[in-house]
Amino acid sequence: MIALLRKTAFILLLAFGIQSALAQLERPKIGLTLSGGGAKGIAHVGLLKAIDSAGIRIDYVTGTSMGAIVGGLYAVGYSGDDILQIAKKLDWASLLSNDPQLATINLKEKEDSGHYIELPLIKGKLAFKRGFIESNELWLQLAELYYPFYKVTDFSQFEKGFQCIATDVVNGQMVVLKKGNIANAVRASMAIPSVFTPVEIDGKVLVDGGIVRNFPVSNVRDMGASIVIGSDVSGKLDPVEKLQSPLDVMSRLPFFNAVADLEQQKKGVDFYTDYPLTEYGSASFSSAAQIMKIGLEKGKQLYPALKRLKDSLDNIYGKQPMLPVATTTDSIFISDYDVRGLPAEEAVSFTQLIGFSPKSYYTAKELGSGIREAFSTRAYTKINYSLLPLQDGSAKIVFAVDKAPTTFTRFGIHYNTTTGIALKTGFVKKGFLTPFSTASFDFSIGENPRAKAGFSNYLTRNRKFLAQLEATIETIDINTYNPEFSRTGLYNQGSQNTDLQILWQPKNNWAIGIGTGLTYVAYEPKIVSQIEANGNLHYFISYFTLNHNTLNTQIYPFRGRQFFMKAGVIYGQKLDFTIYQDGNVLATDKALFFNSNPYTQLKISFDQYFPVGKNAFFIQLQSGMNFNYKQAVMNDFVIGGLTDVIRNQVTFSGLPEASIFTASAASLKLGYQQAIINNLFLIAKVNGLYYDFVESSFRFNTGEKHGIGYSLTAGYRTFLGPIEASLMYSDFNKKVLPYFNLGYILSLDK
Repeated sequence: MIALLRKTAFILLLAFGIQSALAQLERPKIGLTLSGGGAKGIAHVGLLKAIDSAGIRIDYVTGTSMGAIVGGLYAVGYSGDDILQIAKKLDWASLLSNDPQLATINLKEKEDSGHYIELPLIKGKLAFKRGFIESNELWLQLAELYYPFYKVTDFSQFEKGFQCIATDVVNGQMVVLKKGNIANAVRASMAIPSVFTPVEIDGKVLVDGGIVRNFPVSNVRDMGASIVIGSDVSGKLDPVEKLQSPLDVMSRLPFFNAVADLEQQKKGVDFYTDYPLTEYGSASFSSAAQIMKIGLEKGKQLYPALKRLKDSLDNIYGKQPMLPVATTTDSIFISDYDVRGLPAEEAVSFTQLIGFSPKSYYTAKELGSGIREAFSTRAYTKINYSLLPLQDGSAKIVFAVDKAPTTFTRFGIHYNTTTGIALKTGFVKKGFLTPFSTASFDFSIGENPRAKAGFSNYLTRNRKFLAQLEATIETIDINTYNPEFSRTGLYNQGSQNTDLQILWQPKNNWAIGIGTGLTYVAYEPKIVSQIEANGNLHYFISYFTLNHNTLNTQIYPFRGRQFFMKAGVIYGQKLDFTIYQDGNVLATDKALFFNSNPYTQLKISFDQYFPVGKNAFFIQLQSGMNFNYKQAVMNDFVIGGLTDVIRNQVTFSGLPEASIFTASAASLKLGYQQAIINNLFLIAKVNGLYYDFVESSFRFNTGEKHGIGYSLTAGYRTFLGPIEASLMYSDFNKKVLPYFNLGYILSLDK
């Protein structure tokens, strides 16, 4: 019995000794590596949430490209769920664009936003940047996300040690970024050559690290990780059928040489995961929600294995204490500043423009708001900043600014069923006479040419008041129709307009103004019809205008509203026209039922979109009315078409342009817009029309004054504008008609 007790005691002491020895061993460090993969990198968030749910404490993080962005946020202290919520709120289209956020652009400058491809001119020559996309918004988003952590310049001192990979453009060698400004580092790591502009750090010009190492497992091992969890979204190179855009093609080219390294890096992973993302490419940012969902589903599948890893380590080494919550601050005292990229005399006016003054507390949102407002002036191609910690506990802010060229040329293309094909080209010169002025000239070359020249000048530094002088000219052939809506003839309409406006823009989405214009309109029959007008008209108009726009995008919005009103008095008319019937004079401008007395004109358009996810229901109203109008044809409103391409047009689904001439018309549309796949939309409309409801002395129309029309449109959003193919029908003509539109017409006076 005594011997048994001695033996049992020895076994217990031995077991306790082994457990004590194991407990004294250092717990293995866990590393996390996130690969690059463009849009597919959004799926990393699913693994991060699973790691957090399992309670695994990560010690080191490495990443490349999108893996650097996600990994950097995780390293500084954002949780997987934090990063998920950030990803849900990001406007990926804005992050992948050089344009200012739409909400920051005032209404006058929105008119041509996105309508052209713009190329800067320097000393009369085209000037190209080293990358297609600078994305000032991406810089700002990164600066805002890392704002509370500006004091940490050694990435090993973050909550989780961090490194990311970039490539030196000069020698093609790998550069491991582990010190400095983390926002600059992750931006350099994802700078796909020829797509994103490179980043200069410590005298080196850096681009995407995926060129040399897209999955930096050996780097996290070198940092001290004994156990490596790897998340790989790179997959295989996108197949040919996935190359659907220039961004897809250019983002693929640099990474062939990294394929062999990827396979080598995979061998160093203890816990490897990839994702079923074969349906998506590196540029599939418009499918961010779907990619995120796949990542979260994968994370749920991985959770049990991650929990077993955590429990096993706890059983051997004991439970890990929770890390203390890092203290951060939203508001930072900035005592000094530097503006790099601008002459000293311009630095002061720049800080005034963004509303910055030193020796004040600022949040990231306050700085970002001022910078976005300044960027929306298009006077700069880049405005970003970094914070440097000072010994007294305050910070110095360094603004990196690139001035925009003051001269650029622009190009576009447009096709419409009525106007035909046209190439748009133009020139813009900023600071033409004053620092706040812009001069422009645009010309549309095609079957129906038109041109526009303009000069605008902001009257105040805050861009609230604007004076604008604009001259336009156009000529267009218009088919004419009989009361049965059969084509009977062809007119050429020529018009010229010179207009002076004073606008007050109290907010970016409002414009209120007054103006005066001189207009000339001429009609000349090209193919004789039963009833025709021939002649011209001169008149002055003085008016009040109101414009409001909160639409979330220029093409196929799904949220917001747009309202336009122009109310004016037409006077000083000079008439010279004749109306013929079957070749005989029916009336002239001298007839008693015509006169040139002043009359009032009102134009209204309204659009309201109600979102249903990325889809939308919408209401559209368009109306034009001439009161006390004693004329015919010369300044009538013309009804028909799905796109505004003719002066005084009221669109109506089901009729071709200019099917009806009238002194008054109102068109109400109800519709639904469905997002089918990336950038592809299906739009259905039902359209009510009522016209000739304001009394006029002379009308050609003898049929019904109201009717219903319908249209179904397939639209695709491109960098050149929409590509649309439609079918339309109305109870006026009882015909199914095709209608096509590509891009934007050169816009003239509304």
